[in-house]
Amino acid sequence: MNTFLLKYFGDVARYVKASPPNVARRQEIREKGVQLLESLMGIKPDGTTVTSEYDRIVVAAHSLGTIVAYDILTHSFARLNTRMTAAEDQPELAKMEVLIRRATGLEPQLADARQQQDVDLDAYQAQQALCRKELNAQGNPWIVSDFVTLGSPLAHAEFLLAYDKPALRKAQERRILPTCPPTLEYDATTKKRHMSYRTDDDAAAPRLPHHAALFAFTRWTNIYSRHRAILWGDIISGPVGKQFDLAVNGRTFSGIRDIAVMPEPKDGTVGWKFWPPFFTHTKYWTLPRRWSAGAAVPHHISELRKALKLKER
Repeated sequence: MNTFLLKYFGDVARYVKASPPNVARRQEIREKGVQLLESLMGIKPDGTTVTSEYDRIVVAAHSLGTIVAYDILTHSFARLNTRMTAAEDQPELAKMEVLIRRATGLEPQLADARQQQDVDLDAYQAQQALCRKELNAQGNPWIVSDFVTLGSPLAHAEFLLAYDKPALRKAQERRILPTCPPTLEYDATTKKRHMSYRTDDDAAAPRLPHHAALFAFTRWTNIYSRHRAILWGDIISGPVGKQFDLAVNGRTFSGIRDIAVMPEPKDGTVGWKFWPPFFTHTKYWTLPRRWSAGAAVPHHISELRKALKLKER
Protein backbone atom coordinates (compact mmCIF):
# COMPACT_ATOMS: atom_id res chain seq x y z
CA MET A 1 0.00 0.00 0.00
CA ASN A 2 2.80 2.40 0.90
CA THR A 3 4.61 1.74 -2.38
CA PHE A 4 1.64 1.84 -4.74
CA LEU A 5 -0.93 4.14 -3.12
CA LEU A 6 0.36 6.40 -0.35
CA LYS A 7 3.20 7.72 -2.48
CA TYR A 8 0.70 9.11 -4.98
CA PHE A 9 -2.48 9.79 -3.04
CA GLY A 10 -0.47 11.13 -0.10
CA ASP A 11 0.97 13.86 -2.32
CA VAL A 12 -2.54 14.74 -3.45
CA ALA A 13 -3.82 14.96 0.13
CA ARG A 14 -0.93 17.18 1.13
CA TYR A 15 -1.39 19.52 -1.85
CA VAL A 16 -5.08 20.12 -1.16
CA LYS A 17 -4.76 20.41 2.64
CA ALA A 18 -5.37 24.01 3.69
CA SER A 19 -2.52 24.38 6.17
CA PRO A 20 -0.45 27.63 6.12
CA PRO A 21 2.74 26.12 4.62
CA ASN A 22 0.76 24.31 1.94
CA VAL A 23 -1.23 27.40 0.94
CA ALA A 24 1.95 29.36 0.27
CA ARG A 25 3.59 26.57 -1.73
CA ARG A 26 0.39 25.91 -3.68
CA GLN A 27 0.15 29.59 -4.62
CA GLU A 28 3.80 29.57 -5.73
CA ILE A 29 3.26 26.49 -7.92
CA ARG A 30 0.06 27.96 -9.35
CA GLU A 31 1.66 31.31 -10.16
CA LYS A 32 4.62 29.70 -11.93
CA GLY A 33 2.23 27.64 -14.00
CA VAL A 34 0.09 30.64 -14.93
CA GLN A 35 3.20 32.57 -15.96
CA LEU A 36 4.35 29.71 -18.19
CA LEU A 37 0.94 29.31 -19.79
CA GLU A 38 0.59 33.03 -20.43
CA SER A 39 4.07 33.23 -21.98
CA LEU A 40 3.08 30.45 -24.40
CA MET A 41 -0.01 32.49 -25.31
CA GLY A 42 2.15 35.51 -26.13
CA ILE A 43 1.50 37.54 -22.98
CA LYS A 44 4.55 39.43 -21.70
CA PRO A 45 5.31 40.03 -18.00
CA ASP A 46 4.12 43.64 -18.36
CA GLY A 47 0.72 42.43 -19.59
CA THR A 48 1.15 43.37 -23.23
CA THR A 49 0.34 40.78 -25.85
CA VAL A 50 2.26 39.63 -28.93
CA THR A 51 1.30 37.01 -31.49
CA SER A 52 1.85 33.55 -30.05
CA GLU A 53 4.11 31.08 -31.84
CA TYR A 54 1.43 28.44 -31.36
CA ASP A 55 -1.94 27.75 -32.98
CA ARG A 56 -3.24 26.07 -29.84
CA ILE A 57 -2.09 24.65 -26.51
CA VAL A 58 -2.89 21.21 -25.12
CA VAL A 59 -2.52 20.84 -21.35
CA ALA A 60 -1.99 17.17 -20.44
CA ALA A 61 -1.57 16.15 -16.80
CA HIS A 62 -1.35 13.02 -14.67
CA SER A 63 -2.36 12.27 -11.08
CA LEU A 64 -1.65 15.22 -8.74
CA GLY A 65 -0.67 17.17 -11.86
CA THR A 66 -4.32 17.20 -12.93
CA ILE A 67 -5.28 19.16 -9.80
CA VAL A 68 -2.34 21.52 -10.32
CA ALA A 69 -3.27 21.99 -13.98
CA TYR A 70 -6.94 22.58 -13.10
CA ASP A 71 -5.79 25.29 -10.66
CA ILE A 72 -3.54 26.87 -13.29
CA LEU A 73 -6.21 26.89 -15.99
CA THR A 74 -8.78 28.30 -13.57
CA HIS A 75 -6.63 31.23 -12.51
CA SER A 76 -5.16 31.91 -15.93
CA PHE A 77 -8.55 32.16 -17.65
CA ALA A 78 -9.86 34.39 -14.85
CA ARG A 79 -7.04 36.84 -15.66
CA LEU A 80 -7.76 36.78 -19.39
CA ASN A 81 -11.54 36.49 -19.76
CA THR A 82 -12.07 40.24 -20.31
CA ARG A 83 -9.38 40.66 -22.98
CA MET A 84 -11.30 41.48 -26.13
CA THR A 85 -10.37 44.12 -28.68
CA ALA A 86 -13.06 43.65 -31.32
CA ALA A 87 -16.71 44.50 -30.75
CA GLU A 88 -18.24 42.10 -33.26
CA ASP A 89 -21.11 39.68 -33.57
CA GLN A 90 -20.67 36.49 -31.54
CA PRO A 91 -22.72 33.80 -33.29
CA GLU A 92 -20.67 30.88 -31.94
CA LEU A 93 -20.90 32.11 -28.36
CA ALA A 94 -24.67 32.50 -28.79
CA LYS A 95 -24.93 28.97 -30.21
CA MET A 96 -22.97 27.59 -27.27
CA GLU A 97 -25.29 29.22 -24.76
CA VAL A 98 -28.36 27.90 -26.57
CA LEU A 99 -26.80 24.43 -26.62
CA ILE A 100 -26.15 24.52 -22.86
CA ARG A 101 -29.65 25.82 -22.08
CA ARG A 102 -31.22 23.09 -24.18
CA ALA A 103 -29.05 20.42 -22.55
CA THR A 104 -30.28 21.52 -19.13
CA GLY A 105 -33.90 22.15 -20.12
CA LEU A 106 -33.74 25.95 -19.80
CA GLU A 107 -35.00 26.82 -23.27
CA PRO A 108 -38.77 27.56 -23.07
CA GLN A 109 -39.72 24.93 -25.62
CA LEU A 110 -37.83 22.28 -23.63
CA ALA A 111 -39.19 23.11 -20.19
CA ASP A 112 -41.30 19.94 -20.16
CA ALA A 113 -39.13 16.96 -19.18
CA ARG A 114 -40.91 14.90 -21.84
CA GLN A 115 -39.53 17.27 -24.47
CA GLN A 116 -35.96 17.14 -23.10
CA GLN A 117 -33.44 16.55 -25.87
CA ASP A 118 -30.08 14.87 -25.44
CA VAL A 119 -27.16 17.00 -26.58
CA ASP A 120 -24.45 15.03 -28.33
CA LEU A 121 -21.03 15.30 -26.66
CA ASP A 122 -19.32 15.42 -30.05
CA ALA A 123 -21.45 18.42 -31.00
CA TYR A 124 -20.65 20.14 -27.71
CA GLN A 125 -16.89 19.70 -28.12
CA ALA A 126 -17.08 20.82 -31.75
CA GLN A 127 -18.84 23.98 -30.58
CA GLN A 128 -16.13 24.54 -27.97
CA ALA A 129 -13.54 24.66 -30.75
CA LEU A 130 -15.61 27.14 -32.74
CA CYS A 131 -16.08 29.35 -29.68
CA ARG A 132 -12.35 29.38 -28.99
CA LYS A 133 -11.56 30.44 -32.56
CA GLU A 134 -14.19 33.17 -32.38
CA LEU A 135 -12.74 34.35 -29.06
CA ASN A 136 -9.26 34.51 -30.60
CA ALA A 137 -10.56 36.44 -33.61
CA GLN A 138 -11.92 39.06 -31.20
CA GLY A 139 -8.52 39.61 -29.60
CA ASN A 140 -8.55 37.22 -26.64
CA PRO A 141 -5.25 35.25 -26.42
CA TRP A 142 -6.78 32.10 -24.85
CA ILE A 143 -5.59 29.28 -27.14
CA VAL A 144 -5.84 26.33 -24.73
CA SER A 145 -7.87 23.98 -26.89
CA ASP A 146 -7.69 20.83 -24.76
CA PHE A 147 -7.26 19.68 -21.18
CA VAL A 148 -6.33 15.98 -20.97
CA THR A 149 -6.31 14.32 -17.55
CA LEU A 150 -4.83 10.87 -16.85
CA GLY A 151 -5.36 8.92 -13.64
CA SER A 152 -6.97 11.97 -12.08
CA PRO A 153 -7.89 12.18 -8.38
CA LEU A 154 -10.34 14.90 -9.43
CA ALA A 155 -12.73 11.95 -9.62
CA HIS A 156 -12.86 12.33 -5.81
CA ALA A 157 -13.30 16.11 -5.84
CA GLU A 158 -16.19 16.01 -3.36
CA PHE A 159 -13.73 15.38 -0.50
CA LEU A 160 -10.43 16.59 -2.01
CA LEU A 161 -11.62 20.05 -3.12
CA ALA A 162 -14.59 20.44 -0.75
CA TYR A 163 -16.07 19.10 2.49
CA ASP A 164 -18.70 17.01 0.67
CA LYS A 165 -20.74 16.93 -2.56
CA PRO A 166 -23.14 19.78 -1.55
CA ALA A 167 -20.14 21.95 -0.65
CA LEU A 168 -18.54 21.12 -4.00
CA ARG A 169 -21.74 22.14 -5.81
CA LYS A 170 -21.90 25.37 -3.86
CA ALA A 171 -18.32 26.26 -4.84
CA GLN A 172 -19.18 25.52 -8.47
CA GLU A 173 -22.34 27.62 -8.36
CA ARG A 174 -20.28 30.48 -6.93
CA ARG A 175 -17.82 30.00 -9.83
CA ILE A 176 -14.92 29.23 -7.52
CA LEU A 177 -14.47 25.86 -9.24
CA PRO A 178 -15.21 25.89 -13.00
CA THR A 179 -17.59 23.30 -14.41
CA CYS A 180 -17.91 21.85 -17.91
CA PRO A 181 -20.17 23.36 -19.27
CA PRO A 182 -19.75 26.63 -17.37
CA THR A 183 -22.18 27.75 -14.70
CA LEU A 184 -24.97 29.98 -16.04
CA GLU A 185 -26.30 33.19 -14.52
CA TYR A 186 -29.58 34.99 -15.16
CA ASP A 187 -29.66 38.15 -17.32
CA ALA A 188 -32.68 40.34 -16.52
CA THR A 189 -32.50 42.01 -19.95
CA THR A 190 -32.50 38.86 -22.11
CA LYS A 191 -34.60 36.88 -19.57
CA LYS A 192 -32.25 33.93 -20.09
CA ARG A 193 -29.26 32.35 -18.39
CA HIS A 194 -25.81 32.88 -19.86
CA MET A 195 -22.19 31.97 -19.18
CA SER A 196 -21.31 35.48 -20.38
CA TYR A 197 -22.30 39.03 -19.51
CA ARG A 198 -23.08 42.14 -21.55
CA THR A 199 -20.46 44.88 -21.97
CA ASP A 200 -23.18 47.59 -21.71
CA ASP A 201 -26.94 47.95 -21.20
CA ASP A 202 -27.85 47.12 -24.79
CA ALA A 203 -29.19 43.58 -25.04
CA ALA A 204 -27.36 43.17 -28.36
CA ALA A 205 -24.00 44.39 -26.97
CA PRO A 206 -20.96 42.10 -27.28
CA ARG A 207 -20.64 39.70 -24.37
CA LEU A 208 -17.67 38.64 -22.26
CA PRO A 209 -17.35 35.15 -20.79
CA HIS A 210 -17.41 35.19 -17.01
CA HIS A 211 -14.22 34.32 -15.15
CA ALA A 212 -15.11 30.62 -14.73
CA ALA A 213 -16.23 29.96 -18.32
CA LEU A 214 -13.00 28.39 -19.56
CA PHE A 215 -14.66 25.09 -20.47
CA ALA A 216 -16.79 26.83 -23.06
CA PHE A 217 -13.55 27.14 -25.04
CA THR A 218 -11.38 24.27 -23.78
CA ARG A 219 -12.33 20.63 -24.28
CA TRP A 220 -11.80 18.27 -21.34
CA THR A 221 -10.95 14.61 -21.91
CA ASN A 222 -10.43 12.38 -18.86
CA ILE A 223 -8.76 8.99 -19.24
CA TYR A 224 -9.05 6.62 -16.30
CA SER A 225 -8.70 2.95 -15.41
CA ARG A 226 -11.33 1.01 -13.49
CA HIS A 227 -10.15 -0.90 -10.45
CA ARG A 228 -10.73 -4.16 -8.62
CA ALA A 229 -9.36 -5.40 -5.30
CA ILE A 230 -7.70 -2.02 -4.66
CA LEU A 231 -4.38 -2.60 -6.46
CA TRP A 232 -5.65 -3.92 -9.79
CA GLY A 233 -6.47 -1.03 -12.09
CA ASP A 234 -6.34 2.53 -10.73
CA ILE A 235 -8.30 3.30 -7.58
CA ILE A 236 -6.95 6.86 -7.59
CA SER A 237 -8.65 7.69 -10.89
CA GLY A 238 -12.23 7.55 -12.13
CA PRO A 239 -14.80 9.45 -14.21
CA VAL A 240 -14.90 13.19 -13.50
CA GLY A 241 -18.03 14.05 -15.49
CA LYS A 242 -20.37 13.69 -12.50
CA GLN A 243 -18.09 15.84 -10.35
CA PHE A 244 -17.72 18.76 -12.78
CA ASP A 245 -20.91 18.67 -14.84
CA LEU A 246 -23.42 21.53 -14.91
CA ALA A 247 -26.38 21.04 -12.56
CA VAL A 248 -29.48 23.18 -13.12
CA ASN A 249 -32.86 22.63 -11.45
CA GLY A 250 -32.19 18.97 -10.81
CA ARG A 251 -30.85 18.30 -14.30
CA THR A 252 -27.24 17.75 -15.23
CA PHE A 253 -25.15 17.82 -18.39
CA SER A 254 -21.46 16.96 -18.70
CA GLY A 255 -19.23 18.26 -21.48
CA ILE A 256 -16.34 16.04 -20.32
CA ARG A 257 -15.36 12.99 -22.31
CA ASP A 258 -14.62 10.22 -19.79
CA ILE A 259 -12.73 7.30 -21.34
CA ALA A 260 -12.09 4.00 -19.55
CA VAL A 261 -8.90 2.09 -20.43
CA MET A 262 -6.89 -0.85 -19.07
CA PRO A 263 -8.98 -2.88 -19.58
CA GLU A 264 -10.95 -1.46 -22.47
CA PRO A 265 -14.76 -1.52 -22.24
CA LYS A 266 -16.48 -4.57 -23.65
CA ASP A 267 -18.57 -3.70 -26.73
CA GLY A 268 -17.54 -0.08 -26.23
CA THR A 269 -19.90 0.59 -23.32
CA VAL A 270 -20.72 -2.24 -20.92
CA GLY A 271 -18.46 -4.55 -18.94
CA TRP A 272 -14.74 -5.27 -19.21
CA LYS A 273 -12.86 -7.48 -21.63
CA PHE A 274 -10.28 -8.55 -19.06
CA TRP A 275 -9.31 -8.19 -15.40
CA PRO A 276 -7.47 -4.85 -14.98
CA PRO A 277 -3.65 -4.99 -15.04
CA PHE A 278 -1.81 -4.56 -11.75
CA PHE A 279 -1.62 -0.89 -10.58
CA THR A 280 -2.27 0.96 -13.83
CA HIS A 281 -1.88 4.44 -12.29
CA THR A 282 1.49 4.98 -13.99
CA LYS A 283 0.82 3.03 -17.19
CA TYR A 284 -1.41 5.37 -19.23
CA TRP A 285 1.36 6.14 -21.74
CA THR A 286 3.33 2.86 -21.39
CA LEU A 287 3.45 0.11 -23.98
CA PRO A 288 2.86 -3.45 -22.72
CA ARG A 289 6.00 -5.52 -22.16
CA ARG A 290 5.15 -7.99 -24.89
CA TRP A 291 4.24 -5.35 -27.45
CA SER A 292 6.45 -5.18 -30.56
CA ALA A 293 6.74 -2.78 -33.47
CA GLY A 294 4.11 -3.46 -36.10
CA ALA A 295 1.59 -4.88 -33.65
CA ALA A 296 -1.77 -3.22 -33.09
CA VAL A 297 -1.63 -0.04 -31.03
CA PRO A 298 -2.89 -0.77 -27.49
CA HIS A 299 -6.29 0.67 -26.65
CA HIS A 300 -5.03 3.08 -23.96
CA ILE A 301 -2.34 4.51 -26.27
CA SER A 302 -4.87 4.92 -29.08
CA GLU A 303 -7.27 6.80 -26.78
CA LEU A 304 -4.48 9.07 -25.55
CA ARG A 305 -3.54 9.93 -29.13
CA LYS A 306 -7.16 10.75 -29.94
CA ALA A 307 -7.44 12.97 -26.88
CA LEU A 308 -4.31 14.99 -27.73
CA LYS A 309 -5.49 15.70 -31.31
CA LEU A 310 -1.95 16.66 -32.32
CA LYS A 311 -2.82 16.91 -36.03
CA GLU A 312 -5.65 19.37 -35.45
CA ARG A 313 -5.06 23.07 -36.08
